[in-house]
Amino acid sequence: MSESAPRNAAYEAGMVLQRQDEADPVRGPIMSLARKVLRAAYEDLEHPLSEEFEVLQTSFSKQFADPKEAQRYRLYHYIIGSSVEPKNDLFDTEGPQSLTEGIRKLAQRYNIDTGGV
Repeated sequence: MSESAPRNAAYEAGMVLQRQDEADPVRGPIMSLARKVLRAAYEDLEHPLSEEFEVLQTSFSKQFADPKEAQRYRLYHYIIGSSVEPKNDLFDTEGPQSLTEGIRKLAQRYNIDTGGV
């Protein structure tokens, strides 16, 4: 049996979760907005948005006593560009420190269409 088989199964299961999040009426618009902000941040790495997006990525994990706790959140995996694993049981935190709020603020600051999110 190949060593990569379990990893591929985990990747596929993570992709199922991502597709479910994208199709969800609440999480889907957040995923779409995150995609827009992510694209804009990587269009010009010299633009302040790129730096602020990176700060958002790193600051999220710092709000936990154990930074590995951030890995339970599927939206975190999406914005850092990693695969979601089936055990990731949470989408985002609540309140002003959530990734959704951070993404929304960046979109508004840099005139990225929020689509009502």
